[in-house]
Amino acid sequence: MSSLIGEELDPVAEESLAIIEEVGRDKYALTEKERRAEFLLKFHPTMIKLILDYEKVENTKTSSLSQDDISNAYGHAKREHGRELYTDVTANTVVLKHKKAAIYSLYKQLSEILHIVINSINDAHSKKIAELMFIKGHRHSYVSSYLSKGYSSDLYAIPLGTFTYKRINAIKEVASSLEVLGILDLIQKNEGTGRCKKQQYRIDLEEWSAYEE
Repeated sequence: MSSLIGEELDPVAEESLAIIEEVGRDKYALTEKERRAEFLLKFHPTMIKLILDYEKVENTKTSSLSQDDISNAYGHAKREHGRELYTDVTANTVVLKHKKAAIYSLYKQLSEILHIVINSINDAHSKKIAELMFIKGHRHSYVSSYLSKGYSSDLYAIPLGTFTYKRINAIKEVASSLEVLGILDLIQKNEGTGRCKKQQYRIDLEEWSAYEE
């Protein structure tokens, strides 16, 4: 179901949407920049997984493409097949390798920034919600249930309505910090077709290259 706070699938999220409808959407509405921040936050657990997967592969593989490998592969393709197609395959492999490294660098630095920003959230409940949902990747229902019990003086039990407000507050606070850092400029509207249309935003690698300069 589409909502002002993004795509949610579990029953508790549906109930949160009902609360928003009852209280009034204006109170919970996200600006365009806050939606960009929400996209980045919701993608962050996947980003963390991809970072760890990449590092695991890099740490365990026994060989990599060196300049000698590239030259040998180029010469072998020319000798055996006599067609440029095979040398193009080698070139594409090198490009893909460098692109993966660039994406890893992007995700790694964005993740470090998000960890710092989330840890800087002032409200204890909003911070815990952001940690559980946007770092550890727990579902809406698990986090709302966790916070409905209360575990300490600063994390007293809160009802679903308060949880919904605190979650939105976390997104807004993170968005404010990311805007100051210029990170939200990296999140672009997805103008793709077909399956790409299902994802409203994307991270622009070219914008990141300009950001780093």
